[in-house]
Amino acid sequence: MKSKKKKERKWHNIGGDNPSMPIKILSYAIVMASFWSLDWWLRASVASIGRYDFWSWPPHLFTLLYGTLISLVVFSISNRKAKDLTYSIIFYSLEALAFFQYGSHLIVGKFMTLSELGVVGEGTNYFGFALKSLGVMTFVWAAIFYTIGHLIKRYFLPNTVPRPGTCKKAIIVRCAIAAGCIVFIVFVPKMYDSSKGDTWEAFDSPAYEYETFSNPGFDMQLCGFYGYLSRDIQTSLANRFKVISDDDLKKVDEFFAKRGPHNDNTMTGLYKGKNVIAIMMESMDDWLITPEDTPNIYNLKSKGMDFTNFYTPGYSNGWTFNSEFAFNTSTFPKANGNAAYALVRNDFSRSLPSVLKGAGYTANSFHESESTFYNRGPIHRAFGYEEYHSYEDYFEPDAKDKTYDYKMVNGEKVTLSKTIDTYLTQKDSLFYDVIGKGENVKADGKPFFSFIVTYTPHLPYDGNGYDAEYALKKYPQYDSKNEFDVLRAKARMTDDMVGELVERLKEEGILEDTVLVLFADHFAYGIRNKEELTRLSKENGNANTERTPAIIYCAANENPMEVEKVSQTVDLAPTVMNLLGVGVPYDIMGNDIFDDNYPGYVTTSGGRWITKDAETYTGNEEGIKNITREEKQQMDEFLQEYYEVKDIILDGNYYAKKKSAS
Repeated sequence: MKSKKKKERKWHNIGGDNPSMPIKILSYAIVMASFWSLDWWLRASVASIGRYDFWSWPPHLFTLLYGTLISLVVFSISNRKAKDLTYSIIFYSLEALAFFQYGSHLIVGKFMTLSELGVVGEGTNYFGFALKSLGVMTFVWAAIFYTIGHLIKRYFLPNTVPRPGTCKKAIIVRCAIAAGCIVFIVFVPKMYDSSKGDTWEAFDSPAYEYETFSNPGFDMQLCGFYGYLSRDIQTSLANRFKVISDDDLKKVDEFFAKRGPHNDNTMTGLYKGKNVIAIMMESMDDWLITPEDTPNIYNLKSKGMDFTNFYTPGYSNGWTFNSEFAFNTSTFPKANGNAAYALVRNDFSRSLPSVLKGAGYTANSFHESESTFYNRGPIHRAFGYEEYHSYEDYFEPDAKDKTYDYKMVNGEKVTLSKTIDTYLTQKDSLFYDVIGKGENVKADGKPFFSFIVTYTPHLPYDGNGYDAEYALKKYPQYDSKNEFDVLRAKARMTDDMVGELVERLKEEGILEDTVLVLFADHFAYGIRNKEELTRLSKENGNANTERTPAIIYCAANENPMEVEKVSQTVDLAPTVMNLLGVGVPYDIMGNDIFDDNYPGYVTTSGGRWITKDAETYTGNEEGIKNITREEKQQMDEFLQEYYEVKDIILDGNYYAKKKSAS
């Protein structure tokens, strides 16, 4: 019997092995073009950001130079198989990263930074939704790039065994090209417009943005895909070893000194000594608060303080944790940072739970996710909470599933799911901890502060999954094929929990002694039909999708009040402090909304700001019809200072340094 010979793989390289110089140059140019095409596709796909011209020289020059360096690495390998493997690893890894960044921008509106990759795992539960959101053409493009890579491996990566006497010359030439690329890479940033120098307008200039690298969308346009990756690595390493100077700390001191101390007002101490339950409602957009869809929340809105111009700006990629951080600390996290992990050792002595604990409150937080999710266990303790309580902590010993639990009703087991918000009000052991009368949380006569993060209205809204199926079965009037109706049904679960919470507080005899603070973590960005989402927002009197509901209610003082002042997430904590009469620290970024000296404004990581008279970008003349250019300049200058001070507080652990200095 004849033994079968192993069939050798044949490579059909143009020009064969050791091709002529023109063929080598052509092969190099095509390999270079494959890397360039990834950059072009990514930036062209997100050109709607509109902050920097696609055809500007710097990003293309960055791509040319980095592409040259990568291609040199590939062509420096003489062995055909090793060259093929190296190219495959580099090209397909970059392709995957480019599409990952595109998906991140499409779904959450920004690109990921290196320091945020630690929370990528938190999004794996919504992988199916992400795939559907990408659209068919995304996968078509992915297949095109895969094919490009395959063809290049097959035809344009020849064996190039150096001829005798030419090896040293080849090394010198390649090193010279690489050195030239590196020199030019260092030089490219000098091409950015720096004519505005140190003026207030420099804040919106490309040179300033490259230096601060604080807006990932703008940064990707400025630097191109490869320049962005390189600068991101530089910035992440620099931030890790960043040293805050005395001048930086002085800048923060001066910022707060100009604002001055908090002034008491007619609302100071209105709810003195009362308990507080703050509920951060997942995806609870303002157009969802209606008598039909959320009757219980609407009832509280109608009888309490309704903040009609309240916004939840998104700074970091984890939008829920972004608002969680902002509410608790009265400071927005960094746009290119990972606060849940990076700031866990910071001093948060001015946070809402810390201030309330100092005033004699107990402080605990509650959510369905385990404590490792977004590092909530450690970071919530850093905020000042006594403990972060995962709903899994309350499962019955024989409830094996991590999602499904039960309660006993007339001797029968009734299924409960931790992802349905009514778990909080229907699981007695959890509810009693929320009000400080449980096994784990005992207020012992002290007022309590409980922070609750809801879950059920989370994306996706395709009608699939236990949460959606449960909500749609309970409320069959909603169409399972309509994503807006699916969200409405899921939001109804949060509303049911709020209604049950009010009833249970009444049964416990503490409703009038408890203040409810309700606000959204973000608008319903998980909705895929953005055009209809915008229309619904405008129909609700809202020209900006980031406007969301915020309500403060106390049964002891049912006095309907529309608060029209423009405000944002970081303003809630000082407002609550003022209402409780516990004293508002002067050195926090947020403002008491009822402070007559606070004009009201919204800041965003992208340089947009909103006041009662204008909504515009720094350095942009649009949106200033109702204000003068001088007034706009003043706000632009303030926003520049606001960003710098905010980041110094976080990077420099400002409050810890103040404490040690005193």
